[in-house]
Amino acid sequence: MNWKRGTGGGAVLVLAVAAVWSCHQENTLEPDMAEVEDALTAAKEPPEGKGKPKPPVLESVRGEYHMVLWEWGKLYEDTHYGLSVAYDTYEECIAGYDETAPGGARPCQRRDRSFNFWAERYGDDTVEGEWNSENRWAESPRPTRSKGKITCFTIEGNRAWIGETVKAGARQPGSHVVWRVEDWNDDPTQPDLSTMACAHLPGGHQVWGSPDHGCHGLLPDPEGWTAQRYCQDKPLLPQVLYSILDEEEDNAGDDIEVNPS
Repeated sequence: MNWKRGTGGGAVLVLAVAAVWSCHQENTLEPDMAEVEDALTAAKEPPEGKGKPKPPVLESVRGEYHMVLWEWGKLYEDTHYGLSVAYDTYEECIAGYDETAPGGARPCQRRDRSFNFWAERYGDDTVEGEWNSENRWAESPRPTRSKGKITCFTIEGNRAWIGETVKAGARQPGSHVVWRVEDWNDDPTQPDLSTMACAHLPGGHQVWGSPDHGCHGLLPDPEGWTAQRYCQDKPLLPQVLYSILDEEEDNAGDDIEVNPS
């Protein structure tokens, strides 16, 4: 028998089938197909230590939705940061608009925020998950996008606190992003809810000190605020929960799933 030695399971496969065939050559011209199938299965198995199944999933959270918010912005002379103040409706935005804000103000504009994320906690207490977001101002032809790895989440009833680390996109890589959601799928009269996502680079400058900002209260401690601490402390921050919309239809959405253990 002539064959070339390969890598991985190729040589194992050839040897296994050849061995099965040789065992039966003396008695029959047909190999035992059950033994051939066993040999094929053994050849496909990953090397020890690789490809092992993950522990069972204990709990999970996921969502695919968008929010249509009406926001007006402040420009603070002392920091030069524009801070958005968001509302569910245009009428609420107009009522809250303050054109006398220090440094000037940007009038109410529509802003679409889309989220797509999933996260699972396994039996060994490890967490795995991904997050993608897209923001688009009504007057802007191009959206801004970010993506990251979910590093923690905590579930309490139908609520979840989620933290992730940015990998790429409009937000600075390495920034910690946090938000919280509420799953109301058991109540057909109540849409699911989500806060805006708040980003912060631990130890860096933070401008969420303004009570008007949606992320107000999430200030760094002396050691530097982190997503892990957010998941652990479960603060009722960001303060405002907004109604979500179905990703494919502009109506009240139930596309958040919080599955406790």
